[in-house]
Amino acid sequence: MTERDLVTNDDSMTLRFWGARGSLPTPGPGTLRYGGNTLCVELRCGPHLLILDAGSGAREMGAALAGPADADILLSHTHFDHVCGLPFFGPMYDPRARLRFWGGHVDRIHDALLRSWEAPVMPDIHKAFRAVLSFQDFIPGQDLTPHPGLTVRTILLRHPGNAVG
Repeated sequence: MTERDLVTNDDSMTLRFWGARGSLPTPGPGTLRYGGNTLCVELRCGPHLLILDAGSGAREMGAALAGPADADILLSHTHFDHVCGLPFFGPMYDPRARLRFWGGHVDRIHDALLRSWEAPVMPDIHKAFRAVLSFQDFIPGQDLTPHPGLTVRTILLRHPGNAVG
């Protein structure tokens, strides 16, 4: 099988917002129209699933996914409002799931996430994860190729503690 064989003819793209709030989830009647979850965006590029940040909206997104997840999770940064949904994202507990984390705002995305999944922040919740997880560091400005034929351009953002767009 060649790299060309892996590229599908499906060039469709769909975008769904599972959360678009700032630092604090705000569920309730006042946020029904635009939603009350923190940032989590589902981007489907043909057959590929990309998740842009994993705020509190990741919980609902995980519950709505059909079948085992195979996704690339691109994190702009690891402030709590952008990763707080991961311990509640159902695919993290599914041994059939394949989740690839991408981070370019810190030296090691694995270490940054692990700190958020361990005591004293969480009760070492990472020990319960069953999905196949992988971690990919990159440099802001670098083009990423999560799948053949799919390119993600990155850029350094001005944000406290660094961030990537």
